[in-house]
Amino acid sequence: MYFFESKRIISCLTALLLLSVFSFSALAEHDLPAGRTKETGAAERVVSFPNEPFDFSEADRLFADGVKGINILPAETDYLSLGNKAKGDANGDGRIDTSDALLALRASVGIVSSDISLEYMCDVNEDGYVSSEDALQILKRTIGIINEFNVVDGSSYRVTDPYTNYTYAKLDKEIKAVAVRYHEAISLSSIGTTSGGKNLYLLRLGKGSKKVLYVGTMHGSEHINTAFLMRMAERYAYCYLAQRLFNGRDVYKLLNEYTIYIVPMINPDGADKAINEGISWKANGNGVDLNDNFPTSRWKDLNNGVTAPGRKDYKGPSAASEKETKALIKLCNENRFEFAISFHTKGQVIYWIDSLTKEVLGAKALTQKVVNSTGYKAVGTTTNVNDYAGGFENWFREAYNRPGLCVETTPSNGTTAPHDNAKFDSLIWSKASNVGLDVLS
Repeated sequence: MYFFESKRIISCLTALLLLSVFSFSALAEHDLPAGRTKETGAAERVVSFPNEPFDFSEADRLFADGVKGINILPAETDYLSLGNKAKGDANGDGRIDTSDALLALRASVGIVSSDISLEYMCDVNEDGYVSSEDALQILKRTIGIINEFNVVDGSSYRVTDPYTNYTYAKLDKEIKAVAVRYHEAISLSSIGTTSGGKNLYLLRLGKGSKKVLYVGTMHGSEHINTAFLMRMAERYAYCYLAQRLFNGRDVYKLLNEYTIYIVPMINPDGADKAINEGISWKANGNGVDLNDNFPTSRWKDLNNGVTAPGRKDYKGPSAASEKETKALIKLCNENRFEFAISFHTKGQVIYWIDSLTKEVLGAKALTQKVVNSTGYKAVGTTTNVNDYAGGFENWFREAYNRPGLCVETTPSNGTTAPHDNAKFDSLIWSKASNVGLDVLS
């Protein structure tokens, strides 16, 4: 029985091996030593990396430099490994079975899936024999986006566009596309709606039991942080599924330990108003500043001198009066987050302690991780009640006695106007692209 099953597995894996060799031999004329480029055909530049691992954080730089494609080629030793595993007991359980075949397949092409079955691996198109066409169908059924794991190009690699302003309509379109493309790593839901009827979207990224929360665009005019969190979600999800490194970080390992909860835009009404009217608008659609609306025990003492709805600093008619505030509180109450980070602009600084909550256990260490990752500066204790009495991260620390940070991601430029998203890379990504992973390690 095991002998017969072994023969079927070896036949199937041989087909897969032949498919891999055939696919990559077609690219041989463009294959280059790692890190080199070459002009091909109509001035199309292709970079080939014949040795693993390839760090996908390099893809942005390569595409920006005009590279049109990146060929991810297994090393020759991977083919030898495939053959050896197909012939033996790969997982050491005393028999040769479909689990061994799955391990061999993963080793050869880097697929992350649990859906491969013996039925898929033999005679998929029912023509009486196992062919490379069967192998191709196996791969398509298994990952759906086969091309992204072997040949990457700029259009297939990117769903998100951080270089233009994130209106709600743009977010609505992109976040659904991200959730579909990376569905094995990301799930999409809504934690509520605004007074204007817009969804407060939530992305869950990863498979780990530990939960952390990242929130963006608490203030409408700070919508560049939605771009930041969307790009973060896509890049990390891509590397997780491909089991590739991101700037040397082991994404697959980290996101099997943690699940990142991302609310990329908690204030879509405010963001739309700031973008569509071209104004510095921090409040939500009701004219309430959400970061003054959270119900700390000192909320009643908050007095910024603003007593009516407007573009900023109005704390609202009551604590947690706003739908956005209520939705975020409910999310936190329903999940035991290890910590929460709210991303704001401007200043490249980190607020992590105030007179109300003092130093929460773990907050200093978490803050230092952000400092080490970004180069931003940690600020001392916030003592003015008007600066902490209604803030989300301040409320989070008091409510759960867990770290809550406010990270100001972009440089100060002497204005309150929104940043130019066309400068996204230099404003934020060049310094902060790793922070979402570094705080987990």
